[in-house]
Amino acid sequence: MLRIGLIADTHGLWDARVPALFKGVSHIIHAGDVGAEKVVEKLERIAPVTVVKGNTDIGDCAAYPEFTLVVLDDVRFFITHILGKSAGMRLNVAEAIHCSTPDVVVYGHTHQHVAEHIGQRIFINPGSAGPRRFLLPRTVAEATFEGGRVTVDFHDLD
Repeated sequence: MLRIGLIADTHGLWDARVPALFKGVSHIIHAGDVGAEKVVEKLERIAPVTVVKGNTDIGDCAAYPEFTLVVLDDVRFFITHILGKSAGMRLNVAEAIHCSTPDVVVYGHTHQHVAEHIGQRIFINPGSAGPRRFLLPRTVAEATFEGGRVTVDFHDLD
């Protein structure tokens, strides 16, 4: 069984509930708009972390890649902040997803949590763990992979 913690759009806010929610995960994916390096440092105390930069990340956080592929227990995760192409991105995300053939696409940006199958892939947005915006709930997610099945649980931070 593989358990992955999914988080995005922290915008520099560390929520003290995250360590308990991610207890026992084998890896954490942060899908951008980190906002402050301290967030990644605290996540790394829980489990190894893969991070991409978001459209608002500056300073130390701007050094993260726009998107990346990580393979965990034979599950291929493509991680980006924005699906599609934003004005500041150098590469086309849709092309990168197609070429990297991931099993899972993790993204952020919209602050809306979602898990949906599109073709053979599951697209997951954990929502926003940062300051409340757009009247949307603050959430993180956990994805569990076992016996070829994936379960995604969203955890409300409000």
